[in-house]
Amino acid sequence: YVKPEYGARSLNQFIIDSSKVSLGHFLNQLKNFDESKDEQAKFLTNLVAQANGHIKHIKGHERFENEHASLKSSFCVHECITDVVKEYRVICFGFGEKQYFFERTRNEANDGVTSNEIEYALLDQAAHPDIQDGLREALGALQIFHGALDVVVTSDGRWSIIEISNQYGGADIPPQVKLNIIQETLQHLISHANRYTK
Repeated sequence: YVKPEYGARSLNQFIIDSSKVSLGHFLNQLKNFDESKDEQAKFLTNLVAQANGHIKHIKGHERFENEHASLKSSFCVHECITDVVKEYRVICFGFGEKQYFFERTRNEANDGVTSNEIEYALLDQAAHPDIQDGLREALGALQIFHGALDVVVTSDGRWSIIEISNQYGGADIPPQVKLNIIQETLQHLISHANRYTK
């Protein structure tokens, strides 16, 4: 998976079969092209077409397809995890002291790439103590007060953070849970601020 280091995840994201396409060559082509938005769109179309189906371009919201065309972007790359059995959106605050786990479920037609319709179900907060401990340690060490994390669990029980953001999809969260999150976040912020004002 390749995407610009900044910007929404669905903008100019590429899924590459790196056994058929040189990832280094592909990234070099992306980094060295710096033209108008229209020229960038043509360039990306040709680049993907030349790969004979081994590169999939996820354009996301069409009007922002080439938002970064005039910038020399750096790109982040991560390897496909092929044996994912569970996906979670985890909302953490207080440096990971409080966590809300939402299981992400997809409909059958949703491949998680071109179709991204997702349902979120709130889980028992004690469902994953190992993940909770790991997230608490990570957010504390990184000094991240609040974060919405995408976490995946594989068939052999390993887990990984896929993405961290400072926002979450509010429309997907039940209103009462959102209210709880806001109230508890404020309590943690006040508690945190009080440590520095005494």
